[in-house]
Amino acid sequence: FFFQAEDGIRDKLVTGVQTCALPIYNPNVLFMIMSEPSDQSAYDWVKTANLAIQTIRNIGATQPIVVPGSYFDKALSFAVSDNASKLLKIKDPLNNCLFEVHSYLDTYGSGSNVNEVMSPTIGADRLVGVTKWARKNNKKLFLGEFASGSDPKSLEALEKDRKSTRLNSSH
Repeated sequence: FFFQAEDGIRDKLVTGVQTCALPIYNPNVLFMIMSEPSDQSAYDWVKTANLAIQTIRNIGATQPIVVPGSYFDKALSFAVSDNASKLLKIKDPLNNCLFEVHSYLDTYGSGSNVNEVMSPTIGADRLVGVTKWARKNNKKLFLGEFASGSDPKSLEALEKDRKSTRLNSSH
């Protein structure tokens, strides 16, 4: 579920998060605020995410909370968009958030045509900027979605992407 945290809707967001989070509160459950927020700027998204994080923490949850960036979570553009600066304003009293990105290996990084892999290192290349951001800012990443085609070139790119992700698994 998702509610914009605009004036007049904040109570609905808090109630919605409590309604969803309380029945499943379990230290083995990973909370994900939402997938692919895209209808608002990163600035506005951070206000909504911070309210959801605070509500989750107020019920006593201590496990990681997955926080996506705005603009469909693309790893490809994360470090060059305002996600890079605005998501540093995410406030978690436990400092236990994972920042979600998606990395599709097609031309536009959208997953709309996974049979258009441009190079065998495209996946790994697209994670470089966001990985540098995470290291520089002591943040952890969560690769929430990724895909390639099933042709040999795509599978090679997917394998290189997997190896790169494992090499950077601490971030």
